Amino acid sequence: MKKITIAFLNLFLYFNAISQSISAELDAAVITFVKQEKFTGTILVARKGEILLHKAYGQKNDEAGQPNTVNSIYQIASLAKQFTAAVILKLQEQGKLSVKDKVSKYYPGYPNCDKITIHHLLSHTSGIYNYSDNKAFMAGDQSQPVTLDSMIRLFNNQPLVFEPGSRFSYSNSGYTLLGYTIEKVTGKSYQHVLNKLILKPLHLRHSGYDYLALKDSNKTTGYLQYGSGGFTKANPVHPSILYTTGALYSTTGDLYKWHQALMGNRFLSAASIQLLYTPYSGRYGYGWQIDSLYNKKRVSHSGNVAGFKSHINRIPEDDICVIILSNSMNSQPGQLSMICMAILYQQPYQLPVEKKYIKLNDDILRQYTGLYLFNPQLSMAFTLDKHQLFVQPSNQPRFEVFAETETMFFIKDFDMQFEFRKNSVTGEYDEIIFIRNKQSMTGKKTK
Repeated sequence: MKKITIAFLNLFLYFNAISQSISAELDAAVITFVKQEKFTGTILVARKGEILLHKAYGQKNDEAGQPNTVNSIYQIASLAKQFTAAVILKLQEQGKLSVKDKVSKYYPGYPNCDKITIHHLLSHTSGIYNYSDNKAFMAGDQSQPVTLDSMIRLFNNQPLVFEPGSRFSYSNSGYTLLGYTIEKVTGKSYQHVLNKLILKPLHLRHSGYDYLALKDSNKTTGYLQYGSGGFTKANPVHPSILYTTGALYSTTGDLYKWHQALMGNRFLSAASIQLLYTPYSGRYGYGWQIDSLYNKKRVSHSGNVAGFKSHINRIPEDDICVIILSNSMNSQPGQLSMICMAILYQQPYQLPVEKKYIKLNDDILRQYTGLYLFNPQLSMAFTLDKHQLFVQPSNQPRFEVFAETETMFFIKDFDMQFEFRKNSVTGEYDEIIFIRNKQSMTGKKTK
């Protein structure tokens, strides 16, 4: 018996050592991102019920000098879609609606309502115009409340992008209509139904709807720019705009409870889970992106709203979950999440390498200042401020630009490069090549 006990103890110590090694490797990977100002926030990595890493990095409020913690609360943006989808499936389980129902049953006056089903809305196959593609609306002040009717008017008179069910196109508008449907069916607000069906039963005490109204010391400040280049706060987006597409907030701890609730069919039925995780057109289920990773089914989603980024990456078969929440647009949670997955599955990965930059004198930098026009919707203004070159795209904040060579520049926090080109006749720099994700476009200096 003593030998058996010792053998089990040795086995326990062995697996404990492996877990500690993986935890250290995960932490080291995150720190690489932090040092390069590519991540600030909170991360949770778990496997088969064991939390391998749950740690916070950076500041939740730079002005107050307050660091992020594992209890920090963030806006989760489009991660809200999986909650909206779950509400719909809960209502279906209660017999109050069906995903096969046509929109006409709940909104008889909506254009093409006899062609579009709840399934189409959930799976982004409705063909409804995405209001986020409305540049004028997206560039306007989004901090003020709007009515649901006015949000729907942004897209209800737009022609269908394609015949419902024929293909995939991500549409926030579709999820706005799901919110309308939920309120029509229940006679209650989306916030009330969300609390009743999901947040309260699952004890997600640090999650909710309407980040602007939240009064909690763990609430984080969202930054458009975060780090050595300065801290630029993001302007808030009113929850009435984000609504059922992205007006939720949460913590890594609560989202892990959410992951656990979706395991084992104890919250949603097996039939509902199958609907949730079936890859329809565009490899999208109901509120989840569905694909494979290391020959395993992966369900994941990312979120992005001014000042906040989020990502959840799950392999249900192996009970693996990576949750990353950030209060900075500098952050790259998707890339970091994939590296965490590679570590968990002992696959090769490559950490980001910080680019080296050189200092150029003001006379050289001044040659590049001016406004460059790429197309009627996109221009970029380059300015010189205290020996540093900055770029400000139209309707965006400004970013520091660093010199890789005398004519090639980059932005630290994003995969963006700029090459300035000289006019062979005038000898002046009047053209710029903007390179992003290996795609390029040319801009001409206008002044």
